[in-house]
Amino acid sequence: LKKVRIKRISGKDRYDTSINICNEMDLSSVNNAYIVGGYGEVDAMSVAPLAVRQGAPIIVSPKDGLTKDEKYFFESNENIADVKVIGGRVNVDTQVMLDVKNCGYDRDNNTDISVSRVSGNDRQETNAKILELFDKGSEENIIVAKDGMNNKSHLVDSLSAATLGYPLILGTERITMAQVDAIY
Repeated sequence: LKKVRIKRISGKDRYDTSINICNEMDLSSVNNAYIVGGYGEVDAMSVAPLAVRQGAPIIVSPKDGLTKDEKYFFESNENIADVKVIGGRVNVDTQVMLDVKNCGYDRDNNTDISVSRVSGNDRQETNAKILELFDKGSEENIIVAKDGMNNKSHLVDSLSAATLGYPLILGTERITMAQVDAIY
């Protein structure tokens, strides 16, 4: 690694680390972002391939509202106009969505930020709804990985696969018809 520049990006917790990573990204041509809850690892893995494709940031937020640094991120990145919260209110409260909306009003150009939630009744249904955001029927490669339900360490396969940008189906010993229908 002698000819490689190595830079450590970290923070005092997962939220701080997340926003520090986002601040390192070139977002000049990106108009969207994703938010997942601090303990919604499976939601992050599910949306990661889409974010990779789009060059969009994934912000890890506390359940009850954005941190001060996350608010500043949305206020200062005026080109981000569309934010999707991934997962249900158990992981990301509606207050997070209100915080994002208010950040648009606090921008210098007072631009509206469209905020919506992508969630289902369980992790497979949420995954299916995320899969619907891909170009249905045109994907040449699809990855199936464990959903981490019984062991969060199984999500490491999803993390590695997500970097390829292919739709990622998260399953257990089976996948659901909603997941299959979302792709085909």
